[in-house]
Amino acid sequence: MMKICKDCGTEKEITEFNKRSDKSDGLDNWCRDCSRAKQRLYHIKYRANNKQKINEYQQNNKLRLSEYQKKYREQNKAKIASYQKEYQKEYRKLN
Repeated sequence: MMKICKDCGTEKEITEFNKRSDKSDGLDNWCRDCSRAKQRLYHIKYRANNKQKINEYQQNNKLRLSEYQKKYREQNKAKIASYQKEYQKEYRKLN
C-alpha cells in the first residue's frame, strides 16, 4: 500500500511513515525522512533556548531533583551496582 508524503510529495510505502493514532489512517502525514529532517532543524533552531529552559528548571528545582535522584538510587541499588560493575570491566579493557 502506498501513501503520499505531504512535505516532499513523493509516493512511498506505508512502512515509510510513523504511526499516529489521531489520524484517520493511523499514519503520520510526513514520511520518516521528512520527519527526521524537521526534527533536526527544530533542534538546531531552538537548541540555545531549550538549553536555557532546562538550566532554569534545574536551578529552580534543585531540591526536588536531588530528592528524586536520591529516591531512584535507593530503589535501584542492584541495577546501578550492576551497571557500574560492567562499566568498570569495559573501562579496564580499554585502558
